[in-house]
This record gives sequence, structure tokens and C-alpha cells, in this order.
Amino acid sequence: MDISKSLPETSPSRPRKKLLFITPMQTLLEAASLLVANRVHRLPLIDRMGLNPTTPTEAESAQAQECCIAVMSQFKILRFIASNVRKSPPRVCFSPAYF
Repeated sequence: MDISKSLPETSPSRPRKKLLFITPMQTLLEAASLLVANRVHRLPLIDRMGLNPTTPTEAESAQAQECCIAVMSQFKILRFIASNVRKSPPRVCFSPAYF
């Protein structure tokens, strides 16, 4: 079942917006880029269950079901970066001796 097909129909005067989502194989940088580029606050994390992630065939793609695992937000990405990225020493180019 395709998630975009289950969305309600919109009026003919308003075109339907493209459904934005990320998959578990995409990076946090790609998720953050989608959030910023499209000016949205949250992205669903969609997994296609029953699908071979490396080389899916058309038959597998037709039978795979999509499932929302989580919702990624700007806050969740920033919280992950803040808790998992080690503090690095200040860069030499920004020191007063550089100028």
C-alpha cells in the first residue's frame, strides 16, 4: 500500500503537495537538508517492510508495506548531535593569532 494514495483528495484548485519522508538508510544530514529546504518541522521515517533493502525487485516492491517508524524533527536531530558528537578543540584559523 502506498501512503500517498491513502491521503485525502484535495480540491482541483489546490494541487496536492508532494509527501516528504525519509527512510532508515538516509543520513541525518539528508533529513536536516529536507527539513530546511522545504521549510517543514517534522518528517516521517518510513520503512518498507518485507523489502530487500539492497536490490528490491518489482514484485517485492509491489508486495512491500510501508510503515511509519518515527517522526524526525529539528529538535530530535539537534538533541542527537548534542549528545553524541564529542567536543572538538577550537580551530586554529579562528584564533586571534591567525589574523
